[in-house]
Amino acid sequence: MRIELKSSLRGLLLSCALILTTATQAHQIWIEPADGGAALHYGYLDRNLRELSPGRLDDIVQPRAQRLGTAGNATALNVAPMRDRLALKLDKALEGGEAIVAVFDNGPVYERDGVGTHWTMASRFVADARVTAPTQLELDIVPTGEPGAFKVVLLGAPLANHTVRLANESGWGMDRRTDAEGVVAFPPLPWKGIYIVSTHHTVDMKGERDCVLADGTSEKIEHDRRGFGTTLTFKQVQGLDALPPLPVSPPYESGTRAQ
Repeated sequence: MRIELKSSLRGLLLSCALILTTATQAHQIWIEPADGGAALHYGYLDRNLRELSPGRLDDIVQPRAQRLGTAGNATALNVAPMRDRLALKLDKALEGGEAIVAVFDNGPVYERDGVGTHWTMASRFVADARVTAPTQLELDIVPTGEPGAFKVVLLGAPLANHTVRLANESGWGMDRRTDAEGVVAFPPLPWKGIYIVSTHHTVDMKGERDCVLADGTSEKIEHDRRGFGTTLTFKQVQGLDALPPLPVSPPYESGTRAQ
């Protein structure tokens, strides 16, 4: 079934849509430590913008989250909606080498110029910078074990010559490109605090995916492309005092474009 966003169907899809302008402008999901557990946020860390519920945070329907152990074991985490986050409950703090990953992939197909793209958003939080094997996520960013260096993998293969952004909630940011092995290297970071490494990519890939509609039901929708957006977050505990965050940005109103 090929979908064009018209009439009543457009209304249904927009109600659950992550409405994208360009991929570089799209909202992100990311994970931060919070309240003895972790929090999945939606918005822009480098703008200090976290969506709320009721509001655009409600666009993130039925995300999945896991705790990844050092032995390769994965444990599903409960995702609890709250006013300013999706809370991820941990029975104990992360240990070195462990990670949390989250995926949201049941949003709609976004159609532009006759081409339908289905977007998947993902996030990884790592306890430290030791070498991590890419697992679970279709587009993944993992530490290499070298300070400031990360590897980007798409569908199991290194993503070469691709732009990656490193930023924090003070508004500071830097773009670098991956090498032939999918590795991107940033200069040493002087400040403590939470950092986000992010990238996105689209590939021509026809298929069919589920979209969760406004009434809670789902409908299979065809797509021409797959779009992937992913983030890696980590907390740097050494260095200069963290830069002050930007003033809190107001959340988007429901139905407005993410830009």
